[in-house]
Amino acid sequence: MPYRVALWALAIAVDLLTPVVAGARASGIPPHVAHVPERFGLFTIIVLGEAVVATVQAITPKELHPQAGITAILGLVLSFALWWDYFDGVRGAKVREIQNPAQGSLFRKWMYLHLPLAMSIPIIAIGVEHAIQVPPGETVHGIGLGPLLGSSDLHHDAKPSSG
Repeated sequence: MPYRVALWALAIAVDLLTPVVAGARASGIPPHVAHVPERFGLFTIIVLGEAVVATVQAITPKELHPQAGITAILGLVLSFALWWDYFDGVRGAKVREIQNPAQGSLFRKWMYLHLPLAMSIPIIAIGVEHAIQVPPGETVHGIGLGPLLGSSDLHHDAKPSSG
């Protein structure tokens, strides 16, 4: 098990550090400005769909009480709001050609901001799932509250600017 974690850490480090190390060479090969946002948008739809599935699966246990139903509805509203927030910003972004290294660097930063963004959505869904499973009359605290609040903030901070 520790070797697997070490290999994953190495793979992530290589992936994240390649643009930094390859800096000058990477600026000579600009990313495709129409293709990459489309692919990131499709991946974001998949991640948001998984958040909806997690919410729906959380409300299927034996007994459903009103608190769980209301929490599930609010969780779905949150997932839809994340979808709206992301795609409203992407729609507002203009497709433009990268004409200099500074624009290429800015586009690469936009691409890498999708990693924490894509990680925040399922963590929010886990927080909603925990909130749904809270017994009636109790409140969300501890491990259920952290993912919900922390990842909501992470999602907000990591949301790529539409430029």
